[in-house]
Amino acid sequence: MFLKDTKQSDHKCIICGRPARAPKAEYCTYCYNICLRMSYEHFPPEAIESVWEYIRKYDYICHYTKTPLDMDDPKSPWYCVFDHWIPANPSRIVLTSSLINDMKSDLTEDEFWDTIFQLADYKRRNKKFIKKSLVYWYRLNPPKNNRL
Repeated sequence: MFLKDTKQSDHKCIICGRPARAPKAEYCTYCYNICLRMSYEHFPPEAIESVWEYIRKYDYICHYTKTPLDMDDPKSPWYCVFDHWIPANPSRIVLTSSLINDMKSDLTEDEFWDTIFQLADYKRRNKKFIKKSLVYWYRLNPPKNNRL
């Protein structure tokens, strides 16, 4: 008796349930690429598992805006990227778009949302923007020209 050939559409990704990328593959193309990217970035196992849990629960949706992420075009502002939820700390990684990741930069999530709301209040109501100390803003001022 011969085994029935497994069609690609019959074999599902173990993470998201999409069709696997090959008959014996565990992942779809999206999850395979995410797996490679997380491996390349050397994320700790707990961060990797939290990303997989997020994808299982929400699919490829931005953590901050809940919009679908572009998984195919790295030049898109909506392309799926990793964000360090706490800047420079790889213990918690979330999925977001390239655009939102660039906007968030070295801000914590609370600082990010505070800045967004303050900008909206300034634009809508001409409300004064209040500068606050940023916990992870490590950028240095350019060196001053020292004259002897």
